Amino acid sequence: MPSNRQAGLARLYAATALACVLAYAVPAPALAQDVGDMATSVPSGSQMLLAADTLVYNNDNQTVTAVGGVQIDYGGNRLVAQRVEYNRNTKRMVASGNVEVINSDGTKINSQHIDITDDFADGFVNALRVETIDKAYFAAESAERMGGVLTTFHNGVYTACEPCEDKPDKAPTWRVKAKKIIWNGEKKTVRFENANFEFFGFPLAYLPAFEIADPTVKRKSGFLIPSIIYKSDLGVGVKVPYYLALAPTYDLTVTGTGYTKQGFLGEAEWRQRFNNGEYSLKIAGIHQQNPDAFLDTTAFPSSSGHNVNSGSAGDPNKFRGMMGTQGQFAINSRWNFGWDVLLQTDKNFSNTYGIEKYNS
Repeated sequence: MPSNRQAGLARLYAATALACVLAYAVPAPALAQDVGDMATSVPSGSQMLLAADTLVYNNDNQTVTAVGGVQIDYGGNRLVAQRVEYNRNTKRMVASGNVEVINSDGTKINSQHIDITDDFADGFVNALRVETIDKAYFAAESAERMGGVLTTFHNGVYTACEPCEDKPDKAPTWRVKAKKIIWNGEKKTVRFENANFEFFGFPLAYLPAFEIADPTVKRKSGFLIPSIIYKSDLGVGVKVPYYLALAPTYDLTVTGTGYTKQGFLGEAEWRQRFNNGEYSLKIAGIHQQNPDAFLDTTAFPSSSGHNVNSGSAGDPNKFRGMMGTQGQFAINSRWNFGWDVLLQTDKNFSNTYGIEKYNS
């Protein structure tokens, strides 16, 4: 068995040899063109560094094969695998065996087999998992990357729920399964085609096509991640927010929630920032379809179960709504001025429907 010193020397020799191979195999003008095309993701003048236990040359096939503990670093991108074969003619690397690619932005790609170009811009992957730096997760039967910015997942899954450590194959709280998922790194969007929205593995809604901002975007108009709500008196609710980035200092979020027992709840929130503070204005309302679902004879025996949520006997609480505003401004380094005002049709509306910021 080789000593640690011998293994270290082998890795050093492998790195030096690969650098020489690449320098010989790629003409200078072509290399300059490749670096120019990759300017957005790979710093100019980046060198590819390789470490491996064994390096095998095949001059007939123009291939270089690295075997055992392979690690390749290039321009902030890293590839780790058990075996990597580099074709000097096609300038592609085929990696196999516990492959992990970590892009310069922190995104992790895991698979057993990856076919990728030597600049990490284009590639094809089978049975992969992707974890972004913002903890969004993709998985697919196969995927292909083009131009370093466009990734297409075939028969893919997307979720922001972290996999369970004890049961990683268990369905997350929610996920979107689609025939095709297109992740555009340049436009910062994720497009789903022929998609199903699932809750704990059960499909709830079919969507032919829709598009959301990708996990790295903090401000971009589009649909935000939907959520599922359940309360016995409201039923199952699907909440879908739409965000409008109107300007750098103000925005608007419009949210629709459909409840199986009570109908449609609409919400809108306006937010605006200034140099010395910010304020928000929120409105929400619903026309309850079934106020009697709130009847509680145990808690309210004297009124036959009628309460604020249901309304009194003969006068059901149909329309319910609220308007609230909050603000905070700095007068100087020691003094702040602000407000928190809530107006609603009854005292329980915001709590009953979980209106964010007003459901204390």
